[in-house]
Amino acid sequence: MHTGTISKIDEEIDAVMGAAMIVINDVVELPSRVTHSAKVAGSITKTDFIAPWGIRPGLRSAACIYEEDRPVTWLPMGAAKDRLHHLLMVTVTKGGLLLLTTTDADHRAALLQHLQFDYFANWKPVSQAVLVKALVEGEKLKTLWLTGVHRDTGIKPTSKIISGSDLVDAIDPMNDASFLAGAVRSTKGGVSLRNSSVWTGPNSNLQTFEARTVNLLTLVDLAIQAKPGSELQVHGALASWVDDLANVNGCYAVSQADHETLDGASGRAKAKALADQFRVELNALGASAGQPACAFAVLVTEIKSSKTAVVEVEPYLVDGRIQYLVATMPAAPFNEWASAISESSALLRAYYDSGHTITGGTLALVRRQESPFKGFVYGNFNKYNVTQEKPPAPVTLKNGKKVSGAVPLLDMMTDTDESLFKWIFKEGLTLLGLKKPSPKGVWLYCDDGASEVADFVHLDVESKPKRLTLVHAKGADSDSGARQAAPGPYELVAAQAIKNLRALDAQLLLDRIRERLKKNGSKRIWDQPWAVNLAPLPDAKAFEAALGKLGTNYDCEVIIVQPHVRKSDFVKRVGSADTVGASQLRTLLFGVESLARAVNAEFRVVADRI
Repeated sequence: MHTGTISKIDEEIDAVMGAAMIVINDVVELPSRVTHSAKVAGSITKTDFIAPWGIRPGLRSAACIYEEDRPVTWLPMGAAKDRLHHLLMVTVTKGGLLLLTTTDADHRAALLQHLQFDYFANWKPVSQAVLVKALVEGEKLKTLWLTGVHRDTGIKPTSKIISGSDLVDAIDPMNDASFLAGAVRSTKGGVSLRNSSVWTGPNSNLQTFEARTVNLLTLVDLAIQAKPGSELQVHGALASWVDDLANVNGCYAVSQADHETLDGASGRAKAKALADQFRVELNALGASAGQPACAFAVLVTEIKSSKTAVVEVEPYLVDGRIQYLVATMPAAPFNEWASAISESSALLRAYYDSGHTITGGTLALVRRQESPFKGFVYGNFNKYNVTQEKPPAPVTLKNGKKVSGAVPLLDMMTDTDESLFKWIFKEGLTLLGLKKPSPKGVWLYCDDGASEVADFVHLDVESKPKRLTLVHAKGADSDSGARQAAPGPYELVAAQAIKNLRALDAQLLLDRIRERLKKNGSKRIWDQPWAVNLAPLPDAKAFEAALGKLGTNYDCEVIIVQPHVRKSDFVKRVGSADTVGASQLRTLLFGVESLARAVNAEFRVVADRI
């Protein structure tokens, strides 16, 4: 975007086109210096400039078609040359937006790098917040390129790419909290947040390109007018980028960026060259005396000679991006390393006790557990005893001691029962969007007892795809209207849910249920909706047959019914200051959710709506 006012669009286009072609010519003729890649030098043999034309009032484009001759590296020098045809388009709006479009990846990377360093007079990259506002906010997330802001460790990747129909609910608030979105593909297109570039797919003709250009620039212009702040992020559970160094302090580690995680051939080649030549570590914890709190000193070792030098580095922000200042340049060969990180901050990562990380030229902050747990469903338990999990077992005296008998499961089919088991069967299925039992299509099996698979197994073969649900119940610790959120009441039932996740495999579930039916009897299965004195099926043949034919194409879910949490209490605490109990409970539930997702299962928790 332009930093001033554009008076004549065509003059701006000509200036940008000329500057861009100088960069491209350097890439072609001096590839080792500009892109740091092993490509041999070529030459631009022909350029055809297309004069500016209007796309619509206030928006004009110009183009340059150019040919590059490059020696064929697998033949004797001079024996043959590859001729490559390229296109560069420059589009400028009266309102101050610039779009550079090129058909070559190396040329694009070089132009983006120069844009970051104010090479194009009066032009600067569009901010990440604007790009998110224009192309990501409210859209389905199709692909995420994630960079870790945690220290390199053997048990967690430093970067990953995830794809799906919509990743909004696929982000793990615990495991993914230390990842930063570097690029996103949404339903509107792809955007690299680190270097202000966008891709929208191939254009079959000029008309398609112009239509997409108008749409893109309109979206960006509207986003700029909305003035989004840095708090606008790709996803609330991911690490966030920060545009203020005020609270950054206590650097405890530095590392050179893995070349495979960087954008463009130029960045990857330079990072690999530095890693092959130098090794780095923090010289001392925190900032040196007299330096800003965010500064740090790096002990750089030349691998070949084992010589060392200490380089003082001070991060600073320019248009939301980190740059590194090396006030005192070290002697050779360490000046090469210092110059490289000064030119590209993406080459060096820094980690701080304040929770901040500098990675990919971006200042990021890990935000753990700030997102509310979204899997709560709130039920009405007014007619039930929230502390009573199942129908009460009869108690007899034996040798002066109270002895509990078998749980009378059929009592949940009476009007007098107030247990959660009855609530699940009578009201919970509907609240949870699960079909009521029906002959030959939907079954509800109660597996209550020692070594149970779940308190209830709900099997629905009528839906498409079929659906398998495991329901675990636990009574609240108290029925007090003042009870507060805490992890304790959920720990046992959460552990039961976790250890039985493998039961979501149809064959394993069938084997276990056959064993359970032999042990406990088959009269625990219903294929009719709840009704007073409803009898179970006389045998399990239909249920077992349906399980045996379930196959692998079915949805599965784990549900915990534990009404200890009250909606009025928990929602209030999420919106304001958490108690330790609410925070710990959220952490526990995120952990169960993560493990459920690992076996491709959804996870919900039923709490009290009061």
